[in-house]
Amino acid sequence: MPKLDDTHTLSRLKKRLDELEKDVEVSAKDFRAVLTQEQNDAYERAWEEQQALRKKRRARTKEEERELGWKSKREVRIDTLKSAMVQARSQSSDVWKKKMRDGYHLDHYGRNHHYR
Repeated sequence: MPKLDDTHTLSRLKKRLDELEKDVEVSAKDFRAVLTQEQNDAYERAWEEQQALRKKRRARTKEEERELGWKSKREVRIDTLKSAMVQARSQSSDVWKKKMRDGYHLDHYGRNHHYR
């Protein structure tokens, strides 16, 4: 199996996002594996904010939860992956440019070749 690099990031993020949106269980390990350290830290902060919000204000109904801004762990994960995808899209052309500069080229079958 080929080694994964930055060119695979967007597809890996999309896969995990699709799983979460389809209510498929994604382990914490698999979720964290697709994020950078900064994105992981942002997720942890967002979840801590949700926990603090729940301690401050109690909601009795689902409507009150929405009004107070409560989110489930799944919703926080989805938001984190969406922002990570935006970031990955903005960096994807730079990754491919670097790969081409470093001598990687695709042949007409789509296979990677390293010429040096």
